[in-house]
Amino acid sequence: MSDLHAVATGDIIASSDLSAGERRHLPERVRTAYVAAREAAPDAFPYDLAIVGGDGWQCYIADPSQALPRVLHFWTCLCARGLRSRFAVAVDTVDFVSDENLSESDGAAFRQSGRALDTLDDDCWAVCVLPKSESITSSLAVKSLFELMDLLLHKWTEAQARAVAGMLRGVGTERSVTQQAVADGWSPEPITRQSVNRHLQRANWSRVERTASTFRQLIDVIADDT
Repeated sequence: MSDLHAVATGDIIASSDLSAGERRHLPERVRTAYVAAREAAPDAFPYDLAIVGGDGWQCYIADPSQALPRVLHFWTCLCARGLRSRFAVAVDTVDFVSDENLSESDGAAFRQSGRALDTLDDDCWAVCVLPKSESITSSLAVKSLFELMDLLLHKWTEAQARAVAGMLRGVGTERSVTQQAVADGWSPEPITRQSVNRHLQRANWSRVERTASTFRQLIDVIADDT
């Protein structure tokens, strides 16, 4: 197995449109979403989230093959709370990771993730970059997977994101999550399993599952060849 790692860097969309009070509490809201994603897969997120510049964030994913479902889980937790984010995932090497402040870490994955985020705009919310030494075939494959996910992110409602977030708790983890469990845990009060199913169908959940599986297989092949 190679020494590849995954780093995701993002920022909150339209944060400048928030009131001063809302911006003051923005880091807390982002951290709350990260905690929810981290609780589902604590081994995947071994470090605290780094908040950068008030509306920016960065996280480290221990297993790069699980980067898509884990960052997507974080994204849907944000969306369910009324926040949308751009994000760039970089699968590459790292030189060191700071236990005290993730933003003080360094390595290709950290640098590439930050640079890739700068390429995003209102039309493109998600991107993934591989090591520069990787083949054009692999780079195009991962680009296509993220273009599909980007299309879905633009379409999801908060309710659809919440349903997807619930199901993502079982992707790449040891949990067994059912639609009924998502319905029972809905807040502020439970909804029916049928309602959850409708949200998932409209969110193209089956495509999300297959895309996450394809991403895992692709990164596993790249890691084995590195």
